[in-house]
Formats: sequence, C-alpha cells, structure tokens
Amino acid sequence: MARHGTSRVAKFVLLSAVTPLFVKTADHDGVDKSVFDGIKAGLVKDRPQFLDDFSPLFYGTNHGMKVSQGIFKQTLQVALQASIKATIDCVTAFSETDFRPDMAKIDVPTL
Repeated sequence: MARHGTSRVAKFVLLSAVTPLFVKTADHDGVDKSVFDGIKAGLVKDRPQFLDDFSPLFYGTNHGMKVSQGIFKQTLQVALQASIKATIDCVTAFSETDFRPDMAKIDVPTL
C-alpha cells in the first residue's frame, strides 16, 4: 500500500504485525536498544537454549497464558531451522525498522 497507494483498496487488515517502531529513538519512547542487543547476544551464545527460554515470554505463559509443551517444542523446532544469521537479522528487522512513514500512508479503514 505504501508503494502503490490505496485507490483500489477498500479496507485493510494488519495480521501478525509488529509495532510501527519497537526501539527507543529520540522521537519515540520505545524499548531500549540494549534489550535487543541482549537478545542477539543470547542467540550467539547458545541459540537453542535462548530460544527455548524465550518461548514462555513469547507466548505469555509467564503471565498466565496456557500453552502446551507440544507448541513449545514445535516453536523451537521451527526456529532452529533458520540460520543463525537470519535469526539475528530478524531481531534487527523487527526491532529497528521504522514503519511509521508507511503507516501514515494508510488512508482506508484498517483493522
């Protein structure tokens, strides 16, 4: 939409979207970059264990959500199929990419 406009779009849905900007910047009160640097360091040190330890945070089981051990195992299996470089690049992409300019171009009803 940001590239091609919305002249042929009636409605828009964001699915599995990340926040428009995650990391703290001079003009955005986000998460300190050190948090994401810590995630990257954990991945470099022991990626399988880091990912296994991260799953409860990701799914919110540390806040009462119920998730089966099968889901945790499947998540780890899928995550370990990515390369270490791709995994670290993913952290950089979702934490540091600023989607605010793209979001400002949406001019149709959005869910």
